[in-house]
Amino acid sequence: MDTKKLVVQIDGGMGRVLCSTPALEHMWERFSGKRKIIAVTPYPDLFEGSPHVSRAYPWNSSYLWDDVIKDGEFLAPEPYHNHFYYSQKHHLIESFDWLLGGEISDCQMTLTPRAYLRNDEIQFGFDLIERIRNDFPDSKIGVIQGMGASACLDAKGVLHDASDRSFRMEDLQFILKEIGTEWIFVNASHIPLREETNVWTQQLNTRQLMSVVKACDGVFTIDSFINHAGAVWKKPGLLVLGSTYRRNVGYPHYSTVQRRGFPTGYSPNRFNNSSHEVQNKGAMDFSQDALKEIVALWRRFSANPEMPENVFV
Repeated sequence: MDTKKLVVQIDGGMGRVLCSTPALEHMWERFSGKRKIIAVTPYPDLFEGSPHVSRAYPWNSSYLWDDVIKDGEFLAPEPYHNHFYYSQKHHLIESFDWLLGGEISDCQMTLTPRAYLRNDEIQFGFDLIERIRNDFPDSKIGVIQGMGASACLDAKGVLHDASDRSFRMEDLQFILKEIGTEWIFVNASHIPLREETNVWTQQLNTRQLMSVVKACDGVFTIDSFINHAGAVWKKPGLLVLGSTYRRNVGYPHYSTVQRRGFPTGYSPNRFNNSSHEVQNKGAMDFSQDALKEIVALWRRFSANPEMPENVFV
């Protein structure tokens, strides 16, 4: 048997990197653990503790070629170029599995990303959630991500997101005010929500954030990292979709909501075809009535998380 190490480049955002973890586990199983799997990625901390990935290196390491890649078999899967993915036949997790193994593993856990936290990291999350519960004893505690990694504020404080996945700031503020202190949310976005009385703001690193997700009661998220981090532990949640399809990034235990008629088409991410990148503009521009429906769906989920709904507004 070829015992060369397998060096796998997993790039993209944190959520996308997390979605590669089942495929890497299945690779390890196919080789009975006899071939080392090395990940090269912008987020090596997502692989800490994994029994299937021997090492994870940051992509910008200067020694990668000589010390890591040249003596191994190098693989660079690109799920966004997989026709099963862009025709909405594969979930992102399934697409990684197909590209790295030529099949989708027959396993109930296939659509569950993996994360491995140390006991002290797990305790951090439970301690933080417990501290918030002590301040708000009548509230449930959730994690909210209303803005994706590409979102930014301009000089006037207006939020922009070229990926059409983020809430408008005023819409997110409306939702939070409507929910009130029924829920207290830990903010997982890089943009602060300081004015909201039911938002707990604290600087957390990636693994601390995952531990808080593990300990919380539910997640309210767009198509970004918390969507996939919540799926690790099958947390109940509401996924609000803009320019992406539920088939590609959703999970069966989530309720989902999106504007009627969106997405209008697959945005060919990484195809360098910018003329298509604006086709889903407005996918996250919800009316006041639609925002009220989102709040109502969140409340229905809160009352009965075992009955997910898929709603167009």
